Parts: sequence; structure tokens; C-alpha cells
Amino acid sequence: MFAIPSYAYTYVGTTDTDYASDPAAVGVDWADVGYILRAARLNFPAASIGPEEVVGTWAGLRPLIASDASDPSATSRDYKLCHGPKGMVSVAGGKLTAFRAMAAHIVDEVFPATRGSRRRARSMAPLPGAPQQPPSPDLIAHLARETNEPAEEVERVVNRYGRAFGSLLGDYDARSAQVGPARAWRLAQVRRAVEAEMALHLEDVLWRRTNLLLFSPDNGLTDVADLAEEMGRLLGWSAAQVSDETASGRALVRQMFAWRESATADLGARTPAQVGGSVNWI
Repeated sequence: MFAIPSYAYTYVGTTDTDYASDPAAVGVDWADVGYILRAARLNFPAASIGPEEVVGTWAGLRPLIASDASDPSATSRDYKLCHGPKGMVSVAGGKLTAFRAMAAHIVDEVFPATRGSRRRARSMAPLPGAPQQPPSPDLIAHLARETNEPAEEVERVVNRYGRAFGSLLGDYDARSAQVGPARAWRLAQVRRAVEAEMALHLEDVLWRRTNLLLFSPDNGLTDVADLAEEMGRLLGWSAAQVSDETASGRALVRQMFAWRESATADLGARTPAQVGGSVNWI
């Protein structure tokens, strides 16, 4: 299991459980959250981590190579390359922490001339759009004061856009006096997502282009209607579509925290135990 600092937040996981239902319906349940919180409390007892500290959740499926292991955690995380009859190469199995090794193996398999340290060293070059210098601490502090966002989360945004952040900052400055800094900060990100990152739905922005759904105190709910309105203006949506997209954005947050109903029922039916100077519900 991992506990990984991520700017103002820390994400903890993962679970290892078999899943046999519809892959499109996978989601987080109270058993998942309770399992992770138990481990977190055991390893970080001073933090007193409970359900109320969870600001976001996500779940996905890891397609592992078939195994006879009875325990999901014992199933191999190794991967295999499969060559299709028409030349398509697929990778099966593997794990996120080995993604670079897997990618190098696939490229070397398809393009043998790339093998060797001299050519591979090129992959260490800065990615397109990477800034020449780290973001200015003064700029981050200034934007954090204006937008009332945690400084670490402002830094996340600045780093995400790299050299493209200048245009987003200009959009933010142009809107700030009219709609207020906090709202301008989020609207500028929506515009960038639509105009430069092919976002077509509000879900694309909340879930895939920004940190709002997972790494913000309100999961984007404060501005969800304004964000949908901005997307509608940029994409030519009807009023009905703006309303539907707003409702879908709010539904995303409800779905993400659907486990809380089970948690409330479970915790409310139990007597808290005093453990290590703190109340241990988990």
C-alpha cells in the first residue's frame, strides 16, 4: 500500500480485491474505504484519519494475467507482450509502478533499432511544454492569497500547464475583476480544457483535465453551474444541455461519496474504542 503526498493532499491505497461485475460500474464502497483507513490509522496513529478526512475517491480495475492464486494479492503483477496475427502488439498485466520499463520493452520490441542506452537517454529530455525554471514562489503565494486556494494546489496547477500557464494566467487576470479571483481561476482552467485539451463534457474537466473533483475541498461543487455555463458558451450548448451537464457534474460527486451512507450506518451502530489516545472507529 502507498501513502503518497500530492501537494496539499495525500492519497492512500490501493485495495486488492477480485471484481466480477460490469467493469463500467466499478466504484468505491465502504469496504474499500474502511480497509484503507484501517491501514492508514495503524501506520499513522497520530493523524487520527477517519471517513471525514476523505476528500476524494476513485476506483479502477487492474487486468492481471490469469492465475491459480487464491489470494488476489498473490496474483503475479508481471506482464506479457502478445503479437496479434496482423502485427498489433498488446501488453497484458503489469502494474503502474513499472510503466516506464513496460513502455521501453514495447518500443524495443516494435522498433529494435531503439535498443541501447544511447538512444534511450533521449527519453530523459524535458517533455514538450516543460518550463525552463520552476514556478516563482512569489507568484504562487500571490495567487493563493487572491484565489483562497491552498498554495500547494496553486503550484499543482502551475506545474500542470508548464509553459502554457502564461496564457491561462492572462485569462485569469482578464476575468478576475469581473467575476472574482476564485471563480476566474476555475473558469480559466475550463477555457483551457475546451480550447486546448479537447474537453467535450463537464465530466472531462472535473475528472480528467483539472484537479477539482479529487483535489479540492468542495470537489468543484461551488462553481459547477458556472463551469457548465462557460463550457456551454464555448461549445454552443443549449440551455437544456447546460442544465444536464451541471446535473451530471453534481452526480459525479454524489457517486464518489456514495459509500458514506454505509459508513454512517456502520459507525453509528458501533461503540467507539479508545486506542492510543484517540477514538478509533475503524
